[in-house]
Amino acid sequence: MRIKYNIRRSIELANFLIKLCRQEDMRNHIPHVANQECIYILANGPSLNQSLTDIINNKRYLTDCMMSMNFFTNDERYEIIKPKYHVISDPMFYDAPGQEDRVADFFVNINAKTTWPITLFVPYRFWKDKVWQGKFTNQNISLIPFHQVTPPYDCLFLNWIAQHGLIGVNFGSVLHHCIYVSLLSGYKEIFLYGADHTFFDGLCVNDNNQVCKKTTHFYDENPDVVPIFHTYTGVKTAYTMSHFLSEYAGIFKGHELLRRIASSFNAIIINVTPGSMIDAYERQV
Repeated sequence: MRIKYNIRRSIELANFLIKLCRQEDMRNHIPHVANQECIYILANGPSLNQSLTDIINNKRYLTDCMMSMNFFTNDERYEIIKPKYHVISDPMFYDAPGQEDRVADFFVNINAKTTWPITLFVPYRFWKDKVWQGKFTNQNISLIPFHQVTPPYDCLFLNWIAQHGLIGVNFGSVLHHCIYVSLLSGYKEIFLYGADHTFFDGLCVNDNNQVCKKTTHFYDENPDVVPIFHTYTGVKTAYTMSHFLSEYAGIFKGHELLRRIASSFNAIIINVTPGSMIDAYERQV
């Protein structure tokens, strides 16, 4: 049985590397630049509002390295915090059906507001599109790509491959990418704010057997409970409960994998988000 297990893992590793070569490349594009031991990642959970108040009141943003994500650029506090790094990974930033206005605001704001040098980490397929790159007109913004081809969970030589920047941590949350690029950049203590991951709050099934959810981000006001859909097949499709639970199980499993990878970097991930549903990292609340 052990032989069959290792044969399977070897085949999966080969398939992963072939896919990486075909879709992206075999380079680590993320430089090791950390001149500080710790970095603070500002995730999108609703608790970030209070955390931002504390960070601003304590003026921590003046001394500590900050990484933001997604639509934080649309928030007025973006210009106060002045994050050193920003990460986007959602396909909507490349192709935005139904989100055109919000994504358009992102490009307007990041170009208009960014008066300091910032590194913007983006998926490799975004980065290689020169037309898409051309949407960034501010010389303060430097684009660096990360990989999105995800290895098997029990991938052979995972730690070695991860240390060389060749894996994608595309497990369903931009937070995964933030953590991984922080590790590759050389940070040894990674603190997570707004990493609520309370995906199951407001989850219900209405009388029409539609899976519904109240999605909350720190920038949302009075979110409604509405049916939820996905477009993985290229067509807008309603979630089933089994599909929803399977998908979000993958998100939490991705954090378990990142904890393992962080150990191989001699780094630690510390979750300082009150009420967070993530159980993979050390807590400090």
